[in-house]
Amino acid sequence: MCWTTTHAGQDNMHWLPLLYADFTANRACVLSLMRPKPEQLAVLGRLLEAPTDTEDQRVKNTAAVTRVIVALATTPEYYATLNQFLREHPHLLRNELSFLWKYQGLIDLENKIAHFHASLLELKRQSPAHPCSLSVDRSSLLDSLHMSLVHEELSSGCPQRNLLHGFEVSFQGEDGMMLGPKREFLGLLAAEVVRPSLHMLRPIDGDASLYFPCAVFDRNGYAAGGATCVARAHSRSATELPWQRRSNALNVSEQSESPNDPQHEEWACMRLDYFNTLGKMIGAVLACSMNIGLRLAPAFVKQILSASSDALEHPADLEAFDPASHRSLTYMLQNDPSDLDMTFSWDVTHTNLASMGNPTLPASATREATTTIPLSTTCSAATPVTVANVAAYVERVSWFKLSGSVALEIEQMRAGLHSVVPERLLRYFSPAEFSLLLNGLSDVSVEDWRRATSYTGCSVETAVVKWFWALVEKLSMHERALLLQFATGCCNVPIGGFSQLRGLNSTGFQLVVTGSPEMLPTASTCFNLLKLPSYTSADQLEEKVLIAIRHGARGFAYA
Repeated sequence: MCWTTTHAGQDNMHWLPLLYADFTANRACVLSLMRPKPEQLAVLGRLLEAPTDTEDQRVKNTAAVTRVIVALATTPEYYATLNQFLREHPHLLRNELSFLWKYQGLIDLENKIAHFHASLLELKRQSPAHPCSLSVDRSSLLDSLHMSLVHEELSSGCPQRNLLHGFEVSFQGEDGMMLGPKREFLGLLAAEVVRPSLHMLRPIDGDASLYFPCAVFDRNGYAAGGATCVARAHSRSATELPWQRRSNALNVSEQSESPNDPQHEEWACMRLDYFNTLGKMIGAVLACSMNIGLRLAPAFVKQILSASSDALEHPADLEAFDPASHRSLTYMLQNDPSDLDMTFSWDVTHTNLASMGNPTLPASATREATTTIPLSTTCSAATPVTVANVAAYVERVSWFKLSGSVALEIEQMRAGLHSVVPERLLRYFSPAEFSLLLNGLSDVSVEDWRRATSYTGCSVETAVVKWFWALVEKLSMHERALLLQFATGCCNVPIGGFSQLRGLNSTGFQLVVTGSPEMLPTASTCFNLLKLPSYTSADQLEEKVLIAIRHGARGFAYA
């Protein structure tokens, strides 16, 4: 039976045959209903929004829609049918099927990217402008880039709008424009922002190839466990231009005996301006479909994509960022912490930003006094950690490491990015997908991947292992990259191939078969280790692996 987007084929509750189908037992029947006209799914959105005569009817409508959405997101055949249709009719995601955007993971990466670029094109049409012209100095790349954007601000009044339309780069004192210098500039920029002496981005403990903002503290630390940091972030004027803070910094520092001392807010602001500038350039790179080669930690990406307070899960997101701290905190949750003599406090080290003005000064020479700060505003730093409050302590430590200690840096990066590319266009990308968008795809050789894999609890002859490699062979390049990101934290293959994967006390890729077949795959990214449960069929393995790489180790969550 083929139904339409009109009322034809609907019963007296406005339900279509698909809503009565058994999505588990009768997949062929369901596909015969879906394939003729998948746009009929628009009725799901109308059922959710339509007024009902009774509360019982509203509950029934919601339950029926939930069942369909979960099946579409978690069953490979349904997922593929829906997304192939969306590729053929992308305009429906802006009209009748726009409600599908509410369900994270239902739309595949290829459709998300196509929608992203179509939305950017529409923004450009609405506000035509010339590309931004940037003049940079190799010897002071970030500073000259920042000042070049300031110049664009003054001359055009809206540099972020110019960046949306692209940018051209020239190196001061050199000939050459167009694509060559632009690519070289992006490579230099990616290398510059991770230079240790700048105190901008540092490798995370769980993966030295992923970067996260450096936490910089003044001599007094943060009052109330980071509350001062957050308060400053929210009190900073959103309308204040970067050049105004830059100008103030110069005026004050010229009168200072120690112009690069971070206790002067003006110098800290200059560093934050660099984060804002980097955010704008990332936005410009995305807007012109280029890649920058800057791999950001997932916990960082989550927070620059969304300002929501629940962007992170504590302490779950700490595991990939700082495995040692995560293990210690997990131990505290599972045991009585009273004997550990811990309190609601944290020791932070003051960082002297003198190396920003002296590139030859090693980062180790800029560490100074240590200050103990409170972790909570509801209790003192001397409050002991007990069984009763250990969960709160763990949450605060995780929050401080991932958010509170770098709140200003994250806010400025996010503000710069979203001044070029609106947040609404990026909110649908997961951290793994955003990394692919920013860094591009590398060629994932399945044979090289297989050669560099070691096995525990299984061998190359184990059925689950054979099914896994057969699945990897049939995955698209986007899906292989997402699988690689899920298992290793990185969507790109290192130079030299999979044998150059570096984990904690390990090299190459590791595959373990363990656990109940009802479970989803899990990963320990710091060891480049993928854990596959003992699935009973190739179809079951495919379904579970695809759910994990599309929706995460917890699976698809209907919300």
